[in-house]
Amino acid sequence: MTSAEERIREIQKHGPGPWVYVGDFPTEAFTTFWSPPWQNSFTFVTGKRVAFRHGLDGVLEFKGKFDLSGATTGTVAFTLPDDWVPPEEMDFPIVMDMGAGAFNVLRVFVDETTGDVTLHWPVT
Repeated sequence: MTSAEERIREIQKHGPGPWVYVGDFPTEAFTTFWSPPWQNSFTFVTGKRVAFRHGLDGVLEFKGKFDLSGATTGTVAFTLPDDWVPPEEMDFPIVMDMGAGAFNVLRVFVDETTGDVTLHWPVT
């Protein structure tokens, strides 16, 4: 059994991991020493904190809502701690509520070597 398979089996035995919230530890609520700080003027929408964890299948899961008002497309929002960097790149779309009935599609890219989480919008 490979180390990746062993890691997945261990996660499955104990259930999904705890959510790790993005933000400045210890000044922001819910953050821990594992919490990566925001970069490049990204942040979260009040009441919808951005977080990540390992799911039952060992795949990285995300939740929350990004506030893009001060951010720039194509830049790093935050960098995952080493223990959460996926073994292969992740690239997936999310639908973003822009307010006032407007929606946009963002592409989330997670680099498998650096752990950088980069957001791109609009997606065409």
